[in-house]
Amino acid sequence: MFVPFPLAANLRGAVAALGNFDGVHRGHQAVVGHAVNLARARGVPAIAITFAPHPVRYFNKALPPFLLSDVYQRLALLRAAGADEAVALPFDGAMASLTPGEFIRHWLVDMLGVSTIVTGADFRFGIGRSGTLDLLRDEGQRLGFTCEALAIRKDAAEPISSTRIRECVRSGDLEEAEHLLGRPYRLAGSLIHLADGDLTLYAGDCLVPGAGRYRARIQAMGVTPVMVDVAISGGHIRCLMRGSDHAALGALKDGARVTLDFEQSTSLSLVGQAPAHALAGLRRGDSEAARLLPA
Repeated sequence: MFVPFPLAANLRGAVAALGNFDGVHRGHQAVVGHAVNLARARGVPAIAITFAPHPVRYFNKALPPFLLSDVYQRLALLRAAGADEAVALPFDGAMASLTPGEFIRHWLVDMLGVSTIVTGADFRFGIGRSGTLDLLRDEGQRLGFTCEALAIRKDAAEPISSTRIRECVRSGDLEEAEHLLGRPYRLAGSLIHLADGDLTLYAGDCLVPGAGRYRARIQAMGVTPVMVDVAISGGHIRCLMRGSDHAALGALKDGARVTLDFEQSTSLSLVGQAPAHALAGLRRGDSEAARLLPA
């Protein structure tokens, strides 16, 4: 899954899309797509470069879960967007302390050997986010690569951004999140069987949708995808299992990696109309309470 550094010879000289790419939304896809088109025209590889952990998490370890995609999802989505390879640079103390010039020389030139960088117009890098696109272009001219920056893509006159999509997910507006992402919102995590037969998901640092009742497609390696009802309150996830669902998913062991693709949702205001004891019971893990939430 993770590519070693320095890059192998067959990937050097690539056109590289560069960014955090959390969620790989439609704006990110435009950046990757432009890099792929340039690479194909030149007969060189196209790669996508992201960071792990997300820089925000490195600098604020107390922040609640916020990711739209974990690093495994992100790399897969970047490859699906057309990149020949996707790489995650380690964002650690050493990375955080690099000056912009050090980042360019060590990572873009020595480790990756890029021929062109494609990024968004708001990209910043280096210690204190002090590196600018002008610096990237100037250093590229000196060190042998070029740089192109794409304007921020907009929808309904507002920028398409990971921040905007997080607001949609937190509020339970997964239809709008899907529109901005270009696909259903996907939550990945580790499966846990509950004593009453339902399932829950440990999502780690990924953002759980706001309180509501949802329909989602649950997928895991080796099993047929199944549509399930999902009840969420207070960040707790409960997949409400029926008999046929047990037959399809019962063989999965605790800890198996699964994904939920959310396809329909009930608004938060309707969930607020559920009996108070239903919401309180859901927080305690009561499966019958979960079933009282509006469908």
